[in-house]
Amino acid sequence: MDQATEDIIRAHKEWGEAFRSGDVAQTMAFLTPDAVLIPPNEPARKGAEEIEPWARGFLEAVTVQEIDIAVDSVRVAGDWAVSHGRWHMTLEVGGNVMSDTTRYVVIWERQSDGAWKVVHDVWNGGLPASPGD
Repeated sequence: MDQATEDIIRAHKEWGEAFRSGDVAQTMAFLTPDAVLIPPNEPARKGAEEIEPWARGFLEAVTVQEIDIAVDSVRVAGDWAVSHGRWHMTLEVGGNVMSDTTRYVVIWERQSDGAWKVVHDVWNGGLPASPGD
């Protein structure tokens, strides 16, 4: 496995841990300032000014009990990379516990300091859509 792939796999794990811990600032540190997140069944969030309040609201509404990230593949081309995989997350929402295995595709860009940051992130849940969705 090459160094870029190892770095991206490690970044996925660290990003997931920041998210699990509820640390919004650390979660945001994995994104470029102009990143785009495309959550399921919601509008895209573009740039830190839209992503940060969305992340804060999500992490204030839920307790992430567990997150287990699997990186199925990483393709690197120069300073760009694409990864895809899945994560299993267990959340507590209003006293109710729910779990889902989510699939994702992430586009990464290598920064001038060598760190990989997320430029685009799209994911969808593995649970069936609710009737009417």
